[in-house]
Amino acid sequence: MKILTWNRKTSCLKSFQRPRFFAAADRLKKRNDELVGLAKKLGSTYAPQTHVQIIVPTLVAGVPCDSKFGTSLLLFEGVISDRVGLAHDASISIIDVSDVARLITGLVATKSTADQPDVIEAATHTIYFSQLMETVDERLEKKRKVRIASSSLIRLVGVFSPKISVVASYLGKHAPADSSFVKKTLRGDVVPVEQTINETVDFLLAK
Repeated sequence: MKILTWNRKTSCLKSFQRPRFFAAADRLKKRNDELVGLAKKLGSTYAPQTHVQIIVPTLVAGVPCDSKFGTSLLLFEGVISDRVGLAHDASISIIDVSDVARLITGLVATKSTADQPDVIEAATHTIYFSQLMETVDERLEKKRKVRIASSSLIRLVGVFSPKISVVASYLGKHAPADSSFVKKTLRGDVVPVEQTINETVDFLLAK
């Protein structure tokens, strides 16, 4: 027997403004760690024979089921409206909403094994922030050159600004998310990141 939990908060970013974006991601990561610990404690106490698996989605994009989409898409709205005009030297892990649904279905339909992870980082792709902006611009046929903000300047400002210091902590980090288990569960059939971004843009423009 297994219990699947999905921390939906991970896919909700409070704002598309860059400092708040990273600050929200930092707070949510800490909250995720607390929830993981709580889920394990409850499982070991009340259902010791149950394999508790916690699905932690990264940035969830794509076409949602209805107009009440998760606030992950606010980041895309910021890029579309030019409120996010500069890229950082940082990476973003992303997964299509349909892949999240298929992942949950696949885990429920299969029997747990000892080699399955307790905490599943639901990501299928890791891309540079600048790549996300460039793909959005291509879809919109915008002819602008995506500029990269100066990392040294951000770090300098971060010494005096707690919000910017959170942004600075993400700079230069390009380690890809561990998507091996997710891709194995989905048998390698995942939505290409370009398709996810394009469908997200099309959805936001049409709503």
